Amino acid sequence: MIVKHLIILSLVASLFMCGCFKFDPTYDEINGIQSEWLLPIAKTSIGFENIKEISKVQLEVFVSPSELGYPTNMPVNVPAVGGLVFGPYQKALPEIIQRIEYDSLGFTVSLVNEFPFTLSPGTTINFRNAPNFFSENILFSWQIGEFAPPGSTLNFSATSNSNFFEDFIYITIENLGTPGGNDLVFSGLPLSITAEFDVIDLKEIQLQTNMQILSVDTLSISVEEPGDTFGVATGGTATIYFDNLLPANQRFQAYFLQNGLVTDSLLSSPGIIEGCDVTPNGDPLSLKSTKAVAPLSWAKWTKISKCDKLVVHHYLSTNGYNGAFITANDACRIDLQLVVDVMLNINISEL
Repeated sequence: MIVKHLIILSLVASLFMCGCFKFDPTYDEINGIQSEWLLPIAKTSIGFENIKEISKVQLEVFVSPSELGYPTNMPVNVPAVGGLVFGPYQKALPEIIQRIEYDSLGFTVSLVNEFPFTLSPGTTINFRNAPNFFSENILFSWQIGEFAPPGSTLNFSATSNSNFFEDFIYITIENLGTPGGNDLVFSGLPLSITAEFDVIDLKEIQLQTNMQILSVDTLSISVEEPGDTFGVATGGTATIYFDNLLPANQRFQAYFLQNGLVTDSLLSSPGIIEGCDVTPNGDPLSLKSTKAVAPLSWAKWTKISKCDKLVVHHYLSTNGYNGAFITANDACRIDLQLVVDVMLNINISEL
């Protein structure tokens, strides 16, 4: 997510660095008791694939013993079989997603076999962008290459090349086989499949209009209390400059917590980024520039040194756009610059 992984950590790191910045000058470098310093500028670019609520999708499928036709809590004989098919199981994507075209998709799949029989190699799990069983609809596929005894867990990770998916993913279990067994007891627990896939390289995305996503994340922090050394930052600002070519409105803020209570906020006011306009082909049409400011001060540093949590609120919406959905290609992004302007207070008596 934009705020959690880049903006907030960059700001906090800058704030922490400024609070404990030590200055070791020579007499020729001192022009007065105070000196203003502009720290190096950090830059980055972010697209929709960096927003986890859109680009990272988690799905779960549970196959109950009743789907196999077996009762629970009583011994049954299971013959050796192969070629069984289950599904498709229709799983909804985040409501804001209409369609995603990608050049690269990473995925991980986990299977937990709670059935009392062993699964045979060749059992295949397919993830499809349509409910029918045509091979061209397969996004990615996992064929189990080993026996999976009762209670076992198998994991698989891979990368899939160019394809697309829309508002649903369809999961099928195909060619399920087992050597069977006698006097097996189904406890009622299902065979479960958990999948997570991550858009690595986005080609084009369609998002529903008049939709919003709210994300609240909590980070644990540990901040040392400032000391009484010379050459410490007593004032200044950390400013994030946004050049927005992303067709989505965003608002964010972060709060420092001490024992579950808010003691301070990271930004002087919530950061608000207005979404840009796009052409019918999804190209960004207009650049929207804005900024967010985090004050730096000795008093703030002292206050947050007593805090143990940072809670980040991030809100993304497509409100205000015309039509049923917006289309954005890989040219849409946010360019960020982080500038830290620090006022140093130098104690001459300590030189």
